Amino acid sequence: VFFTGELYEALSSSDRRGDYHYAFKQARTLLKNEQGKHNRALFPGCPCMLSSDGDLITDDGKPLEGDVRKPDGERDECEVENEELTGEGETPVRCWRTPGVLASGKLISRWMDFGALAGEAERAALESLGFDTDGIVVKGNGFLPPAALKKLSVELRTYAELWGSTGVAVQQAVQELANCASDEQHELLGDFAVAAELLYQAEGWRSKDMEIHPNKCMESTLCYCYPCKKERSHQKMMKRIIETAHKLETLVFGERSTPQRNWLNKANKSCLAGKAEKECLRVLEFNLKLRRGDDEMEIMEGHGVDKKGMLEPDAMHAITRGFKAGICVYSDLWGTTGLVRERAQELIGTQKEQCVDEAVERLKESERYRQEDIDDWRAKGVSDREASHQHMLDLIKKSRRTMVNLLLQARAGVPGAGDDGSQRLSKNAIKKDKARRRRKRSQQEEEEKVAAAEADEEAKRKDPVKIIRSLDKKIREAEQLSRERMGGKNLNEAQLFKICQIPLWNEQLAKAMEDGTDRL
Repeated sequence: VFFTGELYEALSSSDRRGDYHYAFKQARTLLKNEQGKHNRALFPGCPCMLSSDGDLITDDGKPLEGDVRKPDGERDECEVENEELTGEGETPVRCWRTPGVLASGKLISRWMDFGALAGEAERAALESLGFDTDGIVVKGNGFLPPAALKKLSVELRTYAELWGSTGVAVQQAVQELANCASDEQHELLGDFAVAAELLYQAEGWRSKDMEIHPNKCMESTLCYCYPCKKERSHQKMMKRIIETAHKLETLVFGERSTPQRNWLNKANKSCLAGKAEKECLRVLEFNLKLRRGDDEMEIMEGHGVDKKGMLEPDAMHAITRGFKAGICVYSDLWGTTGLVRERAQELIGTQKEQCVDEAVERLKESERYRQEDIDDWRAKGVSDREASHQHMLDLIKKSRRTMVNLLLQARAGVPGAGDDGSQRLSKNAIKKDKARRRRKRSQQEEEEKVAAAEADEEAKRKDPVKIIRSLDKKIREAEQLSRERMGGKNLNEAQLFKICQIPLWNEQLAKAMEDGTDRL
């Protein structure tokens, strides 16, 4: 009531009559003064003129602050205030400082500095997209000065303009793809896929940072106080980063496509493929333990794996620990130059060489399940997922073939990885050894096919006792329906069909009983 009275009084003043913006700010200022004089419980809240995304607007819907710039190109007070939101325990809109060193100089655990980890992932994503980040000097709080923004792109005025479905990052990616030769596009799209996954990691770090630094404003909705402005700024940046990742994935895989790596404990094809890949990493002695505080648990659903079955950034870091590979994504594990190949090469020639053989078998299972999953999607008519799944399937195949080649490789005159002894091998001996191994693999595959065929044949032979019980149950149910029909009950077509099948079922029952007697 107080605010409304002051608002209309200001609107009717002689010098600023009808100026709604002036009247709104005047009434709001007077209300704040009253809140300072009296108990805040008497004047709860403070009204703001907001748009749907939380910015102050005029009565005709035009933005007043945040997106409006002065004629000379300088940023207004609201924007400057937004970019000065930093300090110990707070994360700025963009934080490119070194993880583990706060703006105040205090040292903390690198993996608890979520804001700086998000900035590190975003910087790595820009490098994958072809941006030059070498030599960029940031402020102590992690902010990029205007000179650094200009180095990334001449058109940049704020860090937020880098991101979004129409941001500078996406525009440069689209332009590079258009100018790239057809034979080089595959490699370029691979860099785009890595950048998209890094941005998903950045979004995860930002979400964790907002969880440990919640908004302490007492208002039920976001107002225009300092904590609410900070939260709104973070939400906008997270939205822009996710839009960028989605757009990059669309360039690589098509609409709504993401690389498949499902580590959920389910029985569908994609989860079975993820289980096989996890076992491959286990036998190759990758670290599958994730430490949270004083506890160390295996990476599984709810502990390093999100609800979609995707590995969280800290789980990915735990798996790749010890490789000196920097920030990695799941696709970095596989392929001809992946970390799986690197670990297999370390084990070959040692007493643990059989672990590589077992890893090859696990990847064969993964290939089969992934191919079946692709076939299921194709049968459902959802073709936009096929390209992303095929991309990961190709990486798994390359990993398996690379490990097989490493197992068969033996250099002339040098004891090789596939060499059983320490004698020097000639080229002719190497050829014979490879042929022997090929024959052995062919024989094993043939034996597996025969065993599978025998198992299928055995499964088709049903137990006569079960057949007798099933037929007897069907006959009793049909006879009960016949009695109900004679009593005047109306039956549907399915029930009438069961009654008609009674003579046939009796014949089958008699035959099954004869077969069962003969077997006994």
